[in-house]
Amino acid sequence: MPQITVEGPEITDLETRRSLVRALTDAAAKAYGLSRRAITVLLKVNRPDHVAIGGELLSDRQASESPPA
Repeated sequence: MPQITVEGPEITDLETRRSLVRALTDAAAKAYGLSRRAITVLLKVNRPDHVAIGGELLSDRQASESPPA
């Protein structure tokens, strides 16, 4: 059965995560013509210090973009 994997930063709000997986599940169930129960959604959290773009860690990029406190 279909499996959807979403990789990205953590969504800390539980209700926001619930909303995301419901929307993805509904869209896939409609597209495939399957029951919602047949759809698996995996949320994979990638910390900013484990992801790099252009050779620069996102954590370093975020630190340089943050205004001083």
